[in-house]
Amino acid sequence: MEKIFCNTNEERDKVLQRLEDMGYLWSGNKYKTTKLTSVYDAPMTIYIDNDKMVTQSFLNDRKEFGATEWLEKELKPKYKVGDLFQIKPNVTDLTNSMYLSLTSRMIDRAGSLVTLVSTVFDRISRKQYLCFKEVGGLWSEDCVNPIKEVKRPAKVGEFVKVTNPDNYLFNEYKFGDILKVVDYIHNLTCYKKEDGKFLYEEEYVVLEGYEDCNYVKKFEEKFVPYLEFYASNYGIIGEDTNIIDAVGRRLRIGDTVEIYHYGEYLEESTIVKNQAKNFVMGICSFCNPDGSIRNDYKIIKKRSYKEINDREVVHDIRYVKSKK
Repeated sequence: MEKIFCNTNEERDKVLQRLEDMGYLWSGNKYKTTKLTSVYDAPMTIYIDNDKMVTQSFLNDRKEFGATEWLEKELKPKYKVGDLFQIKPNVTDLTNSMYLSLTSRMIDRAGSLVTLVSTVFDRISRKQYLCFKEVGGLWSEDCVNPIKEVKRPAKVGEFVKVTNPDNYLFNEYKFGDILKVVDYIHNLTCYKKEDGKFLYEEEYVVLEGYEDCNYVKKFEEKFVPYLEFYASNYGIIGEDTNIIDAVGRRLRIGDTVEIYHYGEYLEESTIVKNQAKNFVMGICSFCNPDGSIRNDYKIIKKRSYKEINDREVVHDIRYVKSKK
């Protein structure tokens, strides 16, 4: 548990606003922390725990932190514009964007280096997302590795980036190439030991934090059929859901249903998943978290996901069943 002492109401307001932005709640997980600003005056000590809870005391319990010291610690940017990251080689297994979608462009960049241009704090999910120069979208920190470029001799097994290539005619590398070190002899860094290929220390920087990858191969090995809506992933085909049709059949992602409203047939649609929610495409706002559907909408299963052809489109949803 951390203790933050606020000597003035101004310090109190800044600390409570920051805690609210971080997802902390006050009084039994019920109220926003900024509610304290209209109830209690400083001086006061704010207690925060690992369960995202906030309590307060008027005791002169000044440590662990003063308000100014704590705010400086919490508001200090974790990353800065220009920082280098590697999109994780297994990004296809991760929820990588703010909208829980995975576009083909993102998949194609798995394992590559990207440069930070901005960060975004999402008040709904209470998470920080990253925006990169080389690829669109807002990315979760879980999907990238921070990379440090360090000028030093490389160790066996590390990766280096060529930054100052020698112009020797028979060199097989060029500026920007990433090479794995297989041996190190004096100032010669070998990257192809069997052929005696090497570079000098002054030609590269070490990429600390870089993961080995053959991301195209890994993606092909791990490919799973999915639904696509305007280049966004709308669920893994065949995954179970909590949605049940009007005659009691549990539905899976990719099953199609007939939609009825007040008994009148509307259209055929698809069971999808986006933003961690299962729903019927076209009536998302009427689908409840428990799988039920309100406002007199009824659904009846029409086709199993197994009956839909690869690349077939139902209600703007494309079925991607193979890697082409």
